Amino acid sequence: MNLVDIVVVLIGVLAAVRGYRRGLLGQIFEFGGGFAGFVAGVVLGPRLASSFTERPGIEAVAISLGVVFVGLSIGQVIGYMIGARFGRIARKARLGALDAGLGAVAGAAVTVIVFWLVGSLLVQGPSLALAEAIRDSRILSVTSRRLPDPPNLLTYLRHYLDTSGFPQVFTGLPPPTSQPVPLPSNRSARRATKSARRSTVRIEAPACGGTQLGSGWVSSPETVVTNAHVVAGGSDVTVVDSSGDHPGVIVLFDEDTDVAVIRTQGLAGPPLRLVTADLERGRTGATLGYPGTQGGRLV
Repeated sequence: MNLVDIVVVLIGVLAAVRGYRRGLLGQIFEFGGGFAGFVAGVVLGPRLASSFTERPGIEAVAISLGVVFVGLSIGQVIGYMIGARFGRIARKARLGALDAGLGAVAGAAVTVIVFWLVGSLLVQGPSLALAEAIRDSRILSVTSRRLPDPPNLLTYLRHYLDTSGFPQVFTGLPPPTSQPVPLPSNRSARRATKSARRSTVRIEAPACGGTQLGSGWVSSPETVVTNAHVVAGGSDVTVVDSSGDHPGVIVLFDEDTDVAVIRTQGLAGPPLRLVTADLERGRTGATLGYPGTQGGRLV
């Protein structure tokens, strides 16, 4: 049991005590009302922001988040009041003890689920030490094995900020200094792709709440290079290529340059040759990898 487990237990106990006092019915209506208010805020936030601001920016994001907070608060208060009334009805029907006991269980369960969701977000960064602590948590490890993969909170957050008018990262950059080059022919692209396909591998690193996926390339007969954030917080790394799964060990991890090197055996593809000389403009090339949206397929 590490520090993360201790925090989960302490907060879980407090949530169980509160759940015992509120009862199961009170919590159901309180959480349900809060969730309904949250959804309403997410839907109305961007629309209200566009009515009060002329163009996307920080002000639009602040208005959207404010609407979400107000909706969540109003929904939770209304749910709290309705839940309190049903709780009194349960006590009059002599079901108060059962309602309180189930409320304690529900409070502790909600705590574990919240940590499961937050852990799936924090295990991807930004702190390597925190990611490792979450990965080593016994409670969250058991939870991740028993529950399905959590939703990608980063994707949802990015989508919400985009629809709220959050300023784009690359907006306002100066125009390119040179004109675009013509695209290669399909034949040239296939030739470039074919030469590196067998040497492009998929990286799997179990972490809290699921499995982190990424891409890598064969740098020597027994080593693979990937991004450090792909394997952050994971100790059991698997390299997947056309010949199957290969267990790997991280032998180099550089968080600053976001580079990691994995040692493994039995790779199907030959090492890729690095080109150190400058290439002329228009030289044919290809980008290969395993995007998370492609279901584990090489594209």
